[in-house]
Parts: sequence; C-alpha cells; structure tokens
Amino acid sequence: MRGPLEGPLPRGTHNREGGSFRRGGHSLHGPRLLRGGGGMRKEVSFALAAGCASLVAYLATLCPTVYVVGSGELITSAYKLGVAHPTGYPLYCLVAHIFSSLPLGEVARRVNLFSALAASASVGWTYLLVRALGANPFVSLAGSLLWAFSGTFWSQAVIAEVYSFLFLLLSVSLWAFLRWRSGDGERFLLLGAYLYGLALSHHLMAVLFGPGVAWFLWRERRRFGEVRTSAWALGLFLLGITTYLYLPLRSRLGPSFVWTPIRNLSDLIHHISGGEYGPRMFSFPLPMVLSNFLGYAELLWKDLGPGLVLLPLGIWVLHRDLGLSGLLGVAWTLDVVFGANYDVSDVQVFFLPSLFVVFLVTAVGLAWVWDKLRPKVLAVLASSFLPLWSFSSHLYTNDLHENRIAERFGMDILENLAPKALLLTRGDDMAFILLYLQKVRGLRPDVTLVSRNSRAMSEPYGPDYRWLSPRDKAFRRRWKELRWLSEGRRPVYYEVEADVPRVRGVKVLPEGLVFRALREWEEAPDPLDFWRRCDPDSLEDLPFYKDIWVRKILSDYRLAQGRAYLAVGDTLRAKECFRRMAELVPDSRTVQHNAGVLFYLLGDWSEAKGYLLRAVRLDMRDAGTYFLLGRTCERSGELQEALEWYGKAARWGFPEDMVLSSFGIVYAKMGKYEEARRFWRNALELNPKNVEALRNLSGR
Repeated sequence: MRGPLEGPLPRGTHNREGGSFRRGGHSLHGPRLLRGGGGMRKEVSFALAAGCASLVAYLATLCPTVYVVGSGELITSAYKLGVAHPTGYPLYCLVAHIFSSLPLGEVARRVNLFSALAASASVGWTYLLVRALGANPFVSLAGSLLWAFSGTFWSQAVIAEVYSFLFLLLSVSLWAFLRWRSGDGERFLLLGAYLYGLALSHHLMAVLFGPGVAWFLWRERRRFGEVRTSAWALGLFLLGITTYLYLPLRSRLGPSFVWTPIRNLSDLIHHISGGEYGPRMFSFPLPMVLSNFLGYAELLWKDLGPGLVLLPLGIWVLHRDLGLSGLLGVAWTLDVVFGANYDVSDVQVFFLPSLFVVFLVTAVGLAWVWDKLRPKVLAVLASSFLPLWSFSSHLYTNDLHENRIAERFGMDILENLAPKALLLTRGDDMAFILLYLQKVRGLRPDVTLVSRNSRAMSEPYGPDYRWLSPRDKAFRRRWKELRWLSEGRRPVYYEVEADVPRVRGVKVLPEGLVFRALREWEEAPDPLDFWRRCDPDSLEDLPFYKDIWVRKILSDYRLAQGRAYLAVGDTLRAKECFRRMAELVPDSRTVQHNAGVLFYLLGDWSEAKGYLLRAVRLDMRDAGTYFLLGRTCERSGELQEALEWYGKAARWGFPEDMVLSSFGIVYAKMGKYEEARRFWRNALELNPKNVEALRNLSGR
C-alpha cells in the first residue's frame, strides 16, 4: 500500500491508470482502500476506532430528552411518521421512526441516539475519506477525530437533529467518487451517485456540493466509458431523490403531525425548496453580511483553533488537483455566502458544509506536515494534539447528559394551565417543546396548542389559514382570537403579552410562564402562586447552565417572574429579575433588547440605554432597537443623540412616518417648533393615521 502523500512521478504528471495527480511527488488520491487481506482489515480497524471513539463521547454527552430549537418537532415528525418543517426531511423521518420504536427509554432519547450513531458512522467514513485524499492512517485518524470533536458538529450529534445523518451520506458519497476516480471500478461511481441523491432528499443543504460534484465528474468524464454507466449513475441519483415522494403520500394518508399539507406539485416544490423561509434569505444589508463573515471567522477559530495554521498548507497541496479543489472550493464558497446571508438564529449549523470542507483540507495539511517533520515523534505529537485539544475545548459546552431544562420548561407550562385551555405561542422554541410533550408523551391532551407565526399547529385558525397572505393571516388571527375571548368557553393563554388583543372587558395577567387573558367574570389568579412552587435559583445551579439555548430558557423564567412581581406592584424585585435575565444571556440580542424595553417601560432610562446598546453591539440590523434608543435618549434629555439613533432606525428600515414624527418631538423639545411641525406634516403625508403626529399638530 502506497504511503501518505508519496509517489515517484515528477511534478505535474498525471497517472492515467490510477487517476492520481501528484504535485512534487505528493499523491492527492491516496491508497486504494478496502481491497482484501490485511490492508482491508487494517483500514476497517482504523475507521471503526475513529467511529467508536467518537461514539463513546457522544453517548456520554447525549441529551436524555427533548431539547430546544427544532428538536421537539423533529422527534414528533419521526415518531408520528409526519411531515416536518421545510424541507420535510423524508429520509430522516423514515429512519428516525425506526429508532423511535426501539425499547430504549424515552422516545426523545431514542431519536437522539440516532443522531449519535449517524455522527459516529460519519466520523468513521471521514477517516476513509481523508485516507482517499492521501493521508496515512494515523493522520486520517487524527483528522477524523478533529472533526468529530469540533464544537458545531458535536453539538448536533447529541440531540435530535438532521445534520449528522447528512454528513454520513455526504462523506460516503464523496469517498465513493474518489474511489471511482482512483480506478477502483464503476460500482463506486454508482454508489456515490445514489448516496448523493439520498443526501439531497434528506437535506437540501447537500445541493451546495452539487456544482462541485458536477465539476469533479466532468473533469473525469473520460472514465465514464460506456453510455450505459452514465445512464445508470443518473438513474440511481434520481432514485435517491425520489424519497421526497414520501411527503405528498404521507400528507394524504390521514391523521399525523403535518407541518403543511402537500396538496399538489406546487406545494411539494414550495416545501422542499424552503419557500416559506425565502424572505429570510439574502435580505441583509452589506454591513450585516460583512459582520456575518467575521462571525464565520470566529466560528472557524472556535471549532478548529490551532489547526487553522494547517489550512493554507492543505490548500497549497490540493490546489493543483483541479477536480478535487474545485469540488471542495465551490462547496465552501456557496455555503459561506449562503450562511452569511441567511437570517436565522442558529446560523452556525448552516455553516457545517463549509466547516467540513475546511476540516478535510486541514487534514491534508497535517499529512503534508507529517511527511516533512523529523523526527517522527514530533509528527505523532502534533497529530495527537489537535483532536485532544478539540475534545477538551468542546466537551463542556456539548455535554448535555443531564440537560432536562427543556422538558422541565414545557412541563411547568402545561401543568399550570387550566383545564381545556387554549395556548397561543409566538416562537418555535416553546411550541416545539410542548408539541413533543403532548403528542409523543401524551401530556395534557385537553390543551389546544396554537402557533400564531408558523404553518404548523395553526389548524384552529381554519383549514385554509396556511395559504393566506400575511395580511389575511393577521386578520384571521384577530377575528378568531376575539371570538375565543368573547365566547369564554375555554381559558385562553398567550406566550407573549403583546399578542393579546386589546379589547374592553379583557385584562392580561401573568400566570406561571405564560400570560392569561381574563374576561370580566373570571377570577384573577395570584400571579405569585407559581413562583412559590418554582425557584429559578435552583435551576441555575444545575450543570447545564452554560448552553446558550438553555440560558435563554432560564432567562424566560426570570422574565416571567419579574412580570409577576410587577403585577403585584413589587417593582424592586421585578427589576432584580430583569437584571438577572439579561445577565444569564449576555450574548443574545433578543434578551438584551427585551431588558432594554422593560427598563424603558419602568422609566429607568439609563439602564434601558445600557441594555439596548449591548443589543446593538450583538446585532446591528435591528431597526427597532435603534428607534427605542432614540426614544430613550429623548426621554433622558440627550436630544442630539436621539436624532442620531432615529436616523439609524430610518436607514435600517423602521417605518419612516414614525421616525419623522419622532424627529418632530425632538425638535419641539429643542424649541424649534416650525421644524417640528414640518416633520409632523411629512409624517402625515406618509401615513394619515399616524396618531402621534396628529395629536402633536393639533396641540393636544
């Protein structure tokens, strides 16, 4: 078996028999693997070692129950054989359903186990992929474990998510294409084509590798031989994609969890293309895109750390292999551009394809260093250091083996609701946790869960609600919710107080972790009753306190507790809760913004401004934060600074009539009444219903 990055050919020659390009005597295709005898056993042993080592880590840190973000919805979709959120993930639902039926504890843990097994299998195949790139067994083992213990990939291996299965399919597919190029037979081309089709049917993010794969195959087109081989490869690729047919078939079969019914071809294309999320894509202004590129650089350092020094070496070694460097380079570029322009809170996982490419190239750089370092003990130490560093750096943040906070959060909500309640949620985090607890665990079947801002869980608004325009959806929501409140047949709860319709005879009080809309005849609950039974201090002492998603849930406890204290007039304790809420998640724009809003409403301008400035530093694109900073400065007498913040709010898309009206208020406070009236008139030209401008112009 040929050694790592070795070969007798002179610079720039191409081995037409084996397909190996060598630059300066360095083979980029590596040995022919899994042939038979001792070589095969050795490669399988190393691949198993990589997979088993990662599996031990994943099992030791596996989340025991439902997690936050999309975990609850994916578990429910798999368990019920439903249709998940776009792009539907049909292959995931089918395979995860098998795991959800195993007698291995809670359903959520079974599906989490599927993620761990898929991730560890992908690590084993990443070892073979790095070997196919030309690295020796020890370097390939180190490179695959460096990827296994990287922070972002590890985080997806211990919860119910789709990404570990995606990288299993991608790693095997890319390995098969490299085996085919090295002359090991057309069966590897067929295997790679089929698995790439399956990867596409599992997660649309695989399409980022499509142009690169096409380029790679075109560069090796002379190897296709007979037309029959190309036809078989295309047919198997299309066969893999046909898994998407599960979505319309399952949608028509009857009761289950279905994100949105697939009624026709247009619905299918809209769902698998992620059309629902189209407005979130490529909507950022240039400063925000540049900021996201910087965030990606920080993510690279966080995940790869000292291994980054090997990246330029890997690029240098690979750049003369136009087929392979094109495949990896195009995939990396497309993913980074897409991720930097995608407006989503957990954007890190959408950078995983480019991170995978970076880790492969880094492994090639490590192989080059191994080839050059003398004595070899230095190469062994360098190769061993990287995965050990990665493991020790990312263990703490990815250890979820005691993490039950999402389950606790959901149960605290459900157990505190009145019988036959309606609960209207705004975001996915709360909705998906409750969905799992109700539909899979069977808790509180009397409660009706309604999602106000997504297609899932929106049936109470009507069967046609999913396909209404945003304006018609808002009208339908208000009409239905007013009807529920006026009928008084069921208790009505809201996740967010601001969502409750402002109507006569209905007041809003905090009740536990949500808000209850009370009719005149209903007895008001004691806002502090829940908090006599629930102590947030005890939750914050638990060992999973470090995770940002968990910290957001803990901050929700403090927010709800503070609102309860406000309801009984205890402003000092309420402020303490709000401060603790902000302290728990200093890295969340939303939490810092909310803290600023709360202190603004309490008239504490200085503290409100501090939190709003933190929110701006975390995310410069939120026009609402800029506007509220303007209002805060205006109230505190910092009039010139208020004008600056209002100007920034306008530049970032805040309604212009409200900005002009606010300019008028500032100029009036400066004593410049003519300028103030001009601004108010301009505001009314844009929006004749601007109440603030009307009131100020009329002198009321």
